[in-house]
Amino acid sequence: MDEILSRRLEQISTLAEASDLVYAAAVSVCEMNDVQLSKSNSKPQSEPPWKTRLKGKVIKISKKIGILHTYLNTAEPSRKLLKWVREVASEFAVKVEDPTFKQKITTIYIH
Repeated sequence: MDEILSRRLEQISTLAEASDLVYAAAVSVCEMNDVQLSKSNSKPQSEPPWKTRLKGKVIKISKKIGILHTYLNTAEPSRKLLKWVREVASEFAVKVEDPTFKQKITTIYIH
């Protein structure tokens, strides 16, 4: 194995090729000695935290849009729906008592 490695190392021009050669040699030696190579204990691929946070924000915004859409397209909204609309409106500093409440809610809904 040493002779083969020394001959091959002379022909290598990059670090990546050297790394591949050393890895292949190590695997060959392990196979010749009946040594089992275990799989790496790396973590399973999961979403990065920023992506999870972004998805959560999109879900929350979609929910608010759905609430406003339902409110604007319902003749007589339920008490629960009115409560949710008040919560969304309060985030944008819009008061229910305001005479232009529905117009302001529509503006929030569009943007």
